[in-house]
Amino acid sequence: MKPRKRSEQGFSVMEALISVAVLALISGFVLQMYIVSYRVNQRAQDKDTANSIVVTAVESIKTQKSFDDLSKAAFFKDCTFDGENGAYQYYDEKWRPMAVPQNADAPVGAKFMLRVGIPSVSTSLGDRYSAAAAKNNGAAAQTDIGMMAELVVSVVQLDGETVRELAKVEARKYYAY
Repeated sequence: MKPRKRSEQGFSVMEALISVAVLALISGFVLQMYIVSYRVNQRAQDKDTANSIVVTAVESIKTQKSFDDLSKAAFFKDCTFDGENGAYQYYDEKWRPMAVPQNADAPVGAKFMLRVGIPSVSTSLGDRYSAAAAKNNGAAAQTDIGMMAELVVSVVQLDGETVRELAKVEARKYYAY
C-alpha cells in the first residue's frame, strides 16, 4: 500500500456513510427503549394513583356511620350516585375529577373512572345474632339489626371501547340502625 499524500488524508465517503448508518441503527434501538420505558413508567404511575384513590375511597367509606352519609363525605362530593348501584367519578388524563353532564355516559376526555359498587347487602343480621344466641344455650348475644354492605371499589382506565382495571379493593362495612 502506498502512502497517501497530505490532500488524501481523512475518511472516504464510504467510511462516513457506514458510520452514519451504524449510528442511526443504534439510535433507533435506544429511542425505542426510551419510548417503551416511558409507557411502562406512565402505566405504573397510573396504577399507583389508582391504588391511592381506591384506598382513600375505602377509608372514607369506613368513617361513615350509614351508607346514606356517603354522599356527604368530602371524598365523594364530586361523585355521581347511581341509586342502589353505588357511585362513580370520572377523571381526565391528569387525574383531575370531571363533572358528568346530564344524560351522558361519560364526559368527553375521560380517561379513568372510579366505581364504588355494592354487589350484595344483608339486612337481616339480627336473625344471625339470634341464631348465635340459640347455639350458645340462650346466652346473650348482640341483637342489633343493621346492614352489612360488601363494597367493591375499583378504578378502571377507559381506552376507547376497552376498559382496563387498574386497582380494586373489596371491603365489608357494617352499618347499625
